[in-house]
Amino acid sequence: MKLRIPFRSLLAWPLLVAGLSVLSRAGEPAHEKPWRLFPDVPEILLYEGFENEPFIFKPDKNNGKLVADAPCAPGGHAWALANTDRDKNKDKGEKRWVMSKAELGNWRAKFPAGLDPAGITVQVFVYTDQPGYAALKCRHGSGEYEDQQSVNIVKQWTPVLFKFTEMRGNKNRPEAKQTISEMEFWFQGKPRGEYPVVLIDDIVVAHGMAPAMVLAKLKQAEKKYVEIARSQTKEGFSYTLAMQDALKSATRSAGRPRKAKTILIAPARPADSAVLKTGMAAAAQKIKAGTYNVLPLSAPDGSPAGGLQDIYGLIPYNVQKTDAEVALLVLSCQDAVAPGRTTEHLKLVIERILDAGCIPVVCLPAATTPGVDKGKVEAFNNSCNTVLGAMNVPVIDTATALKDAKNVFEGSDLNAAGLEALAQTATTALRHIEINLFGRR
Repeated sequence: MKLRIPFRSLLAWPLLVAGLSVLSRAGEPAHEKPWRLFPDVPEILLYEGFENEPFIFKPDKNNGKLVADAPCAPGGHAWALANTDRDKNKDKGEKRWVMSKAELGNWRAKFPAGLDPAGITVQVFVYTDQPGYAALKCRHGSGEYEDQQSVNIVKQWTPVLFKFTEMRGNKNRPEAKQTISEMEFWFQGKPRGEYPVVLIDDIVVAHGMAPAMVLAKLKQAEKKYVEIARSQTKEGFSYTLAMQDALKSATRSAGRPRKAKTILIAPARPADSAVLKTGMAAAAQKIKAGTYNVLPLSAPDGSPAGGLQDIYGLIPYNVQKTDAEVALLVLSCQDAVAPGRTTEHLKLVIERILDAGCIPVVCLPAATTPGVDKGKVEAFNNSCNTVLGAMNVPVIDTATALKDAKNVFEGSDLNAAGLEALAQTATTALRHIEINLFGRR
């Protein structure tokens, strides 16, 4: 499928070609540090506390589920392992197994991936109503290996430590060149004929850190993480410490600061710009964020622009022309169901924005929009979240932004009330970025 660009977008090409030299980075790219969830504690390679989605575990009857009841801490969550039919002769009273699998393909901090396996540990907090054996199985491209630990403390949380140096498989041992793609947590109870109730929480994979230090370092890092982190499902937009670290690197690489508090809006429809601008001004006043200079996406002749095709063709030109420090891209359900490789083109646009030292923020469409294929929109959003998450781009969830508003649709488009609700969440996200990334209070 070839990308179709409207004729007026072609008018921007002479300016765009000239602007690409400005947008491209000068000289050789600087050596980037390996990605870490907590940049201040690079020894922590992975942490899952089941408080911020997406989780490395997928809920399924065969893979377990998220739980919030006791013995979880008040307001906290844990993961309940699923019953399995690993033992074929259950009627004969064999010991029962429970398990859950974590998929790490999209987790950015790879391991061992060049690290010495001798320094890697996996610590898991386990709650069980039966004594038994906890096992950790790690899979990589050409094999797997596992370790097993005895658990004798019941009905209270206890840490279980696995060391990569003690893991073994069929002619397979941990090596630095491997990359773990899956981890499976298994538990076998000692009483026969009954499945154990097993919960896991606070999973930490660390390298080069004494196990006794992991929790202290983690809690210190997590406190800072919680203060900065925002979730699409809770606050309506995503933001993390790792994202902030990557965005700081992008702005530094550009070589100069852009115009403070200048926001470029790329709406789903050209007419939406005016409503979003008014809504953002009202929201900024409400949260005492000062005044933002909100500029709409436009063609070289000055006419308003909007929609994915205009975003593809006009964003680089507009980023150069406006010198905006943030570009707000609003995607629609029409974009979600359109033919073509939308996420690939979106990735190219995001790269151009980041190369210019501008911060992209992407609004994903609401799958609850009437008259659209919900499955297609959800698949589109999942694909976008995967791409944008890997690029450390803040994402606004339109569905969450609209949850307290009423009568927000006109057909399958947002009406004025819907756009104002979206503008409110977008302004909150922009203010959060301004405070934490740019240090302006």
